[in-house]
Amino acid sequence: MKALVSKNLLGHLNMDVKISIAYFLNEITRITTLDAPYDDDIMNEIFELIVGAFKSLDELSSRSFLKRVSIIEDIAKVLTCVLMLDIDCDDLILKMFQHFLKKIRSKHFDTIFSLMECIMTIILQEIESISTQLLSCLLDGVKVVEKKHMKGLDDTIVGSKIIIWWLDDQRFYDDIIDSFDQSTRTHKIV
Repeated sequence: MKALVSKNLLGHLNMDVKISIAYFLNEITRITTLDAPYDDDIMNEIFELIVGAFKSLDELSSRSFLKRVSIIEDIAKVLTCVLMLDIDCDDLILKMFQHFLKKIRSKHFDTIFSLMECIMTIILQEIESISTQLLSCLLDGVKVVEKKHMKGLDDTIVGSKIIIWWLDDQRFYDDIIDSFDQSTRTHKIV
């Protein structure tokens, strides 16, 4: 197990190698069921590698895409994200949210949306206090930009799938844009 966390592997320059290492280290963490297999500093490096794998999550044709998805699936099922909270990986949690919100595409499978939703929901439920950076990240994911850059202030996105954070019950919901009201310039979701 120590060979997998050598500086040569953790700092490897090839992205496919990094993702393979992240995949194997994630599997080790999954097998140990939240008993961190390494000390906090090494776990932080491991989580940095894992979160870094999400940076290219929008590359669906990549050789390592399925490994990235498997990592997300394990994090959601085994609750590895709680371990990230336990060892104060706040910056990495922020990066993970940023990657999820920036890289998710309508081409991704619905299960990937659900897994990301699960991870973000668990973190938001377990975190003691939401930092302004994390809150800004969430708001950036849904904020309206200038009209000239905004696709969707008309009926062009009717039928599109969107993810909405519902504050009342602190959950993400998958919804579909049902219609557009020209008079109020608002969309109706189902």
